[in-house]
Amino acid sequence: MKMMSILTAGILTLSAMPLQFAEASKAEYSGTCGENITWEIEDGVLTLTGSGATRDYAEGTATWMLNKDEYGSVRKIAVSDGITSLGRNIFSLLNNVDEIALPDTLTAIGENALSNKPLLTALQMPESITYLGDGAFSNSGLTEAYFPPDMDDLPARCYAGTNIKSVQIPAHIKRLGKNCFSDSALEECIFPDNDIEIGAGCLSGCTHLTNVHLPEGIHALPDGLLNGCTALEAFEIPESVSLLGNGTFASCGLHTVSLPAGITALPEGCFQQCPKLESVYIPDSVADIGSKCFYDCPLLTEIRLPESTVRFGVNALPESWVSQQGDFVTVCGGQLYQYNGTDENVILPESVTAVLTNAFPHRFNDPHPLHSVVINDGCRTVESGAFNFCYALESMTIPDSVTSIAADAVTGGASPEIHANYYTAAHAFSVQNGFPFVPLQEEKLPAMREPDYASETLSFGNNPGLFGDGYQMSAWAMAELLDASQRPEKIAEDAAKQWGGSCFGLSAVTVLVHAGLLSPQDLDPDAETLHDVKPTEQAVSIINYYHMIQSLDASQTMPVPQLQNLVLAVQYAEQYQNGGDPFVLSFQRVGSGSGHAVVGYCIECGEWEWDGVTYDRRIRTWDCNYSAQTDKSQFYFDSSTLHWCIPAYGVYYAGENDFNARVGIPCGDAETLNRYPYFASSPLAGDADLSGAVELSDAVLLAKFICEQADSTLSYRGAFNADSNADEIMTVDDVTAILRKIAKLK
Repeated sequence: MKMMSILTAGILTLSAMPLQFAEASKAEYSGTCGENITWEIEDGVLTLTGSGATRDYAEGTATWMLNKDEYGSVRKIAVSDGITSLGRNIFSLLNNVDEIALPDTLTAIGENALSNKPLLTALQMPESITYLGDGAFSNSGLTEAYFPPDMDDLPARCYAGTNIKSVQIPAHIKRLGKNCFSDSALEECIFPDNDIEIGAGCLSGCTHLTNVHLPEGIHALPDGLLNGCTALEAFEIPESVSLLGNGTFASCGLHTVSLPAGITALPEGCFQQCPKLESVYIPDSVADIGSKCFYDCPLLTEIRLPESTVRFGVNALPESWVSQQGDFVTVCGGQLYQYNGTDENVILPESVTAVLTNAFPHRFNDPHPLHSVVINDGCRTVESGAFNFCYALESMTIPDSVTSIAADAVTGGASPEIHANYYTAAHAFSVQNGFPFVPLQEEKLPAMREPDYASETLSFGNNPGLFGDGYQMSAWAMAELLDASQRPEKIAEDAAKQWGGSCFGLSAVTVLVHAGLLSPQDLDPDAETLHDVKPTEQAVSIINYYHMIQSLDASQTMPVPQLQNLVLAVQYAEQYQNGGDPFVLSFQRVGSGSGHAVVGYCIECGEWEWDGVTYDRRIRTWDCNYSAQTDKSQFYFDSSTLHWCIPAYGVYYAGENDFNARVGIPCGDAETLNRYPYFASSPLAGDADLSGAVELSDAVLLAKFICEQADSTLSYRGAFNADSNADEIMTVDDVTAILRKIAKLK
């Protein structure tokens, strides 16, 4: 009986274990995933019950992910009524799911919430959805796209990697996020003919795509839009397109490309690695072809390039085309794109106007390395890396016509002799790099022409007592500047915060009077010579006007940190000695942001020592900071080393990469300074459209402007004319004043 009792007890114990395990299992595979939401897995179904929003999760951290066998068994997801939001990544790794039921109460599906469902081919979406997170349905088996009626956009990667084959974007969608349909099974994509923002790479990697209809009137195609669409063999870029993105058509299947006339630039990698591309038409409007634009297009042998100058990036054109162009591959206005010949001593053709980057490329184990090059007279520019790793280069002959040579035009450790004239870009280039300089002829300076400070310069200088602490300028002159500027906010910023004197304006006006573009009477009616001008309100306004032109746009930024600008200053000084105009010379202290401008005249030879360094040349200047010009305020340099200094400001050349001052571009062409003439026009009260007459159209324009109609634009000068009571506010009273003036004129 005792044995039976033990056996019975063992059987009872064993029989109880499955029940206890089942209860534990049931407890283990249920839990909470929101403040008022519970979940349960049973028979391959994950059910969420409750109300409100679920939690957000990092990928793979949802509670049911703790047991791989259990979550791997989930085939269906059921979300009950009352739940309003599915959080980030909540179901992202349940990749065996082939059915999902969503409630009508659901309004939001978070980032990657329903991603990675290759077996999920269809989904009944509630119309209540107002938010989708990035990648909401990405890498799922969906065959149809859903566009929530209460949303005007789709997020990034929304349908990326899905099985959708055809999609027609409805008109209410205004934005598609980055990579929205990328790497999907799309064969056809039809965009609505309305204003829609298309994200970068929207259709990239769609290897089955053969038909794309873009919106009418579209202006820009984003980066990588059709990148990797290998089946897309024909595509007509709409004539309205004026802007392409980086890699827009890279690695696609196009055979021919004809670019619209409005496109001005082809960006980096735009058509890179298109294996079937055979011909390209590039219109004359294109001025820039970026790096690797047509790189690795092996069949591309027919390219129509613009006739005028184009900027080329590295490897912009395909080797398949370049290799067929002969020894000297010149493009777009005589630019030497690449040298294909085998001569070790090269003389450039007379037609070459520029030597572009990689024109003489490095070729591994080249049996005919370049030893010498003679650049033709007429060439103007030598770009960075033009002689790329030409390690055997021993000699370069560079004419005066070359006015710009990149400091790193020669790479690869070569140290060629530079044969050129004194005070040329080539002379500066040799100094910059420590290359031997061999002058083609002896230095020949023109005869001295002494400046007459008593009549040719202003009698007053950069005195804070005259110019105050801001830009004293007539309201009309300021309006002209703001209209001319591409950066009116920069003008306002300078006027309000960055007052530093009017040295550039004083110098510019001095040069303009010399050139006959301004007269002393323009500055002061009682003046006969420039020296007679008094600092009247008119004179101060004109000086400040020309001071401000240096801030009008980024392209006029001064100074530029290149030693070659010093040789330009020398050339301008030589021109003055030959009867030309003086010029503006500016410099800037590195790191301090402070700068100065002076008027440059002639070159003097002599011997001067400053701070232990001897200089044999100086450019005579008029410095508006000095009532009497002194030796310290002149610009000194050495004819052989081109080292320079301005003793009055304690700035000295200390090596190309360690300036404590920078020489700015000298404005030798007075027309450059006068590009927005102070006297271009005059104010006319009521003339809002600047037509030169006061008419009904002025009142109509101002009325539209006040009502903020989209088609009305009012220039700064137009606003000045229209502001009848000078209160700087446009109102109906100003419209009435124009109408009264019209009636009075009649």
